[in-house]
Amino acid sequence: MFNLNFFTIFIYYIVLAVNRINVGCYMSDYCISVFLYAADIILIAPSVEGLQKLLTVCEEALVATDMQINVKKFKCLRFGARYNCSCATLTLLNGDQLQWTLDR
Repeated sequence: MFNLNFFTIFIYYIVLAVNRINVGCYMSDYCISVFLYAADIILIAPSVEGLQKLLTVCEEALVATDMQINVKKFKCLRFGARYNCSCATLTLLNGDQLQWTLDR
């Protein structure tokens, strides 16, 4: 029998919300935008604009389930030839801005 706890249900709600907007990186016909490991969430997008959309939807789902993003543990990484170029800052619903890092 399935052993679903409340945290699993909350995380599933977040994944559904993120998948609904269909923003992410495509492999064949599959849109991949979110990975989960324990309580960690990894959002993947092909652009900063796409990542902002994913972040906003994820944050709205978290707020709806009375959870929030821990800004102290949050990291933004960029991959590719321009990984170290400056780019737009990501902004949370409360106005906090997230910084990009080169640490991998």
